[in-house]
Parts: sequence; structure tokens; C-alpha cells
Amino acid sequence: MKLVKFRIQNYKSILDTTCYPDQKLTIFAGQNESGKSNILDALTKINSDRPAFAQDEYINNNNVSEDKPLITYDFIVKNETVSELAILTEYDLLKYNTSGEFEVNVSVSQGERLLNFDIDTTNLIEAKRNKLNKFFIEKTKISRSNLRTFRVKSYAKDAMDFLNSLIEEIPSLQPNTATLRTQLTQLVSTINTLYTPDAAKAKVLSKLKSALPKFILFSSINDELPKWFDLAQVTSNKMIKRLEKYLNADFASIFAQPNSPEGNLLKSNLCQGLSKKISDDFKLKYKQRLVKIILEPSGNTNLAIQIKDFQPTNQQGNTEGSPALFISQRSKGLQWYINFYITLKGECIKGSDVILIDEPGLSLHPKAQLDLLKILEENSSNNATIISTHSPYLIDVNHLERLRLVEKISCTYNNLPFSETKIIEKIHKYTTPDTIKPIQDAIGYSISDGLNPHQQNILICEGISDYYYVKALQKYYDKADNQFLITHSKGCTNMSCIINMYRGLGVKKIYVLLDADNEAYKTYNELLKDQLFEENQILKVADFNESTAGQNKYIKEEDGVAIEDIFKRVYFLKNILGYSDTEVSSANDKNSLEVKLATTGKYLLAKQFYNHLNSQEFNKEEEDIFEDSAKVLIDDIYEKIQ
Repeated sequence: MKLVKFRIQNYKSILDTTCYPDQKLTIFAGQNESGKSNILDALTKINSDRPAFAQDEYINNNNVSEDKPLITYDFIVKNETVSELAILTEYDLLKYNTSGEFEVNVSVSQGERLLNFDIDTTNLIEAKRNKLNKFFIEKTKISRSNLRTFRVKSYAKDAMDFLNSLIEEIPSLQPNTATLRTQLTQLVSTINTLYTPDAAKAKVLSKLKSALPKFILFSSINDELPKWFDLAQVTSNKMIKRLEKYLNADFASIFAQPNSPEGNLLKSNLCQGLSKKISDDFKLKYKQRLVKIILEPSGNTNLAIQIKDFQPTNQQGNTEGSPALFISQRSKGLQWYINFYITLKGECIKGSDVILIDEPGLSLHPKAQLDLLKILEENSSNNATIISTHSPYLIDVNHLERLRLVEKISCTYNNLPFSETKIIEKIHKYTTPDTIKPIQDAIGYSISDGLNPHQQNILICEGISDYYYVKALQKYYDKADNQFLITHSKGCTNMSCIINMYRGLGVKKIYVLLDADNEAYKTYNELLKDQLFEENQILKVADFNESTAGQNKYIKEEDGVAIEDIFKRVYFLKNILGYSDTEVSSANDKNSLEVKLATTGKYLLAKQFYNHLNSQEFNKEEEDIFEDSAKVLIDDIYEKIQ
């Protein structure tokens, strides 16, 4: 089954919130105390036939309130399961949606888990007819074409009336009518009992219950690999059981080896094989520091688990020494990573199960968090995964569609002030800047990651949004993206500092792209005072529209032009700002004026648009995006830099 939607009501800090998760990896991002953990806790309630809600899981700890906790889940049943269900009922009564999928709804409340689904009863009459046809043909040996009655009579009539009318159609069977009547009467009674919506649903329901996914929550990884283990722990220690399953090993057979030179050698060889298997796998998953995970005999009755750093070989070709340490002697970050990975790989997880992870990798270095994200991405191909985090390193800015924001919203409950947890599906609908701080940081890191100080030509944009819009122009107009480096100065006021930094790194040609507003005009004049900066190195979104006030030149806000103004107005307002038709009709004439009113940071809107341009859903022929000035701008950039 595939989870496509869930709704949580009256659970802890959640009054009512709905989420459409990503089909692979969903990331809940939000501040501490926003309620991310409450969402994950609520989802696990599906795991019990008779779920129980404790008092502290009710709104305001009030379990006598009429507002009882309710969690509902919408699933799409996978094709192989649909086939099994159709066969199970002997005829296809499953009701499919417009995409040809079978939908199942599960509702969980105090002491009750209900599965709801629709079946198509239009096939019931035909199923009954086919069953009786087969029986009647076998008994009477007449052809199907002569069974005119089966095509015109309704089974809504009394069974005896139906049989009498049927027998009248075939006078030659009069001598045997009593026997035939009895057999047919019994068959009709049986069919009318089995071929009913309730009977069909009962069969499907039994199968669906066994197919329901489990929601497996890793709120913290408290289980740890021991320093060593004996035969008894193979069946009693969770982590050893997980390690054995992950390695597809048989620890009992290792312990069964005799205490003899031959037996000890075989035991050692078996351990070396398992050590190589786990070490080779783990070095692909954890790249901050290459380590070996060693399993080796310890005395006659134990196997020891130790961690050793990979070491380079010396000139003689020998591996330089490094002490092997127990996992408890290594860093907290490495301990967590190893224990988490073995838990993830060694848990009994079915393909349809959903994995929930609350704040993974808090003790990890940023580089190790990036390794962790790759593990989560790989695993989500088999099991849908939902995590909560406020780490920018677990947010892939090229996949913002995975992101769901979680916030506390002020409201009233029972006429009293209340802060409710809400899942915000669309990023541009967020209300507090702190919520998207990790996203902002992630975008900044992704840009700085691609900087190459040895590039000969660099274009410096004012801000992150300008950076992504220029990248979008490159993509849209099929321009080569390897002829110069694009970066940003995070605002006009930082432009001189960034320019000097790249000069210090030896970059030969530096170009800047400025909006045509007041701040950009000031920067433009400052750069021209710099004798090392020429006018042809300054590119502008549009020519400055100057006016005069006293002795100071300035550009009025309504006269300014920003990079957002290269978009067609309706496209920008609807597809980037997410405006409705009503909002579009009352919006400013300029995109740059309207974007200043948006609650979302400009950089995030720009990144979402850039992702869309690089997605499979984007169709250049169907989307009329840019004004003619956009083509003029990107051509001008390439002409001057080349």
C-alpha cells in the first residue's frame, strides 16, 4: 500500500491538520516545540487493532472532552495486491479511481481501527448469472445460446418463481424437474449468500488488514552494539539480532565450531568474511572517516565487535598500525551512525512499511549528515520515509517538493488561547522566517559548494534570487553554463567586499549584475569610482530611470526594475507567488513591487522556480514565462563576458 494522505485531529498540540506526503522521502522542517514529534507519534497509532490514546495525548490532556483523537490515512493499493484482492473475491468487485487504482481509507480512534473502501456491485448480478449458467449447462447439456432466460430474467424475483419460469422454457426436462428444482434452489440460496456486497467486502477486508503497512518510529537510537556477545545474546540482544539479519549470517554456527585448532581457524575465517562484508558496505555509506568494523573471536565463548580506522600502507606495503577500539570508545556521532545503520538494515521491515525518524543525526558532523541523507534517499526507494529535522544538511534544495513546514499557529480552543500545530504544504504560505531558516542555510551551502575560485570569469549577482533567475535564463535559453561562474553578494552593500575577495584569489575578470533600483544605482556609482572596474563589467537588468530630489539623485520605488520584472506578470503572480485569479486582478503592475509584499523570502521562490525548470514536468512549449527583455538580458550577459 502507498500512503497518499493523512489527517490528524485532536491529538496533543494538533487540532486539525492534513498532509500529502512525498511518495519516497518527506521532510518535516520546523522550530523546536512546533509539534514535529507529535505528528510522527500520531502516525504510529495505525499499528494496533485496538489503539489506545493516553490522557496526555488528548488536547489539553482532557480525555473527557468530546474532541477525541482521530487519525485518518488514505492509501492507494499496489497493483500486485489489487490482483490478489480481485482473485480473492472470484470476481472483480473492486471500485477503482480515475487512475485505475484501488483506494483504502483507515480511521483510528480510541480502541478502534476501521478500514473503509468501496466495491462495485454492478458485477454482482452478472457474477450470479455466470455461476448459474455454468451449473445449468452442466446439468442439462444444452448450449449457452439457448439459455435465453438467463439474459432476460431478473434475480430480484423469488427463487421458486424464477425456477418455475425457467423450467417452463424447457419442457423436455419435465420428468426431472423435482431433482433439478432442488439442486437449483440450493445453488441459488448459496449464491445469494456468498455473492453479496458484505460477503465480498469481508473477504477483501481480511486481506487488507494483513497488507496494512506498519509505521516504524525511530525516535531515538538507544540500542547499541555491545563490546562482545555470546551465544545466548544471539537470540536475546536486539542489536545482535539486527546485525545477524543485516549480514545474512548464522552466528549460532560460528559458536558451534569446536574448540580446536581447526575449529578456531574456521571460526576466525568466518568472522573475517563477515567483517569484510560489513566494512566494505559501511565505507560506502560513511565517508567522513573510513573505518573497519571488525568481528573476531574473543576467548572460547564470545565474539568481539571493534572499530578500527583504515590506514594507508607504508613503503614496505604493510598496513600501519591503528588500535582497534570498542564502539563505546568512539565518538558519539560515529556510535549513533553505526547503530542507526545496522538498526535500519536489520529491522524486520516489509516493503510497504513506512519509516518515521525523529531528528536523526543530531550528533553528526555536517559531512556525515550528508552521508545520512543519501542513506535515507536510497532506503526510501523501498520504504516511504518521513523524518523531522531542523538541520540544513538533511534538506536537498534540489528536491524542495519533499519539504513540509511545521508551525505553531495562534488560535482559540474552548474560548481560550491555544497554539496549534499545522503542517504547511506550500512553502510560500509560511508565516515565520525562523521556520525556513534551515532551508535558507541549505540554499546558501549549495551555492557556496559549487564555487570555484580558479574560474577566470565570474558574474556576481546582488542576491540569491538573482543567482537562481540567471541560472534559469541559462537553462531556458539553452546557454552554456560552463563559460563563467555565477555567485552572489547577498545584497548590494556587500558587493565591493565580494569583488575584492575574488580579486585577492586572482580572478581575472569580474562582472556584476545589478537591478535598476535605488540601491543598485548607488552601488553602480561606487563601482565606477574604482579605477580597476570598467563600465562594461557592470550589467543591468534595465537602464536606470533617474529623477532628481535636491542635490541627491535617486530612483523612485515605482520606477525601479528588478530581475523579477523579466517574467510575464500573470505567470509570475500565479506560478511563483501562488496567487489566485482574484489576487492577480488586484496586484501591482510590477512583479518586483508585489514580491516585496510576499511573506516568503525571494530566494526560496526563485529556487522553487529553478527546480521546476529542471523537472520532468516542465514543458517549454506549454509555458509562456518571460518577457522579451529576458532574452535581451541573457544575450547581453554572454556577449559582454565572452
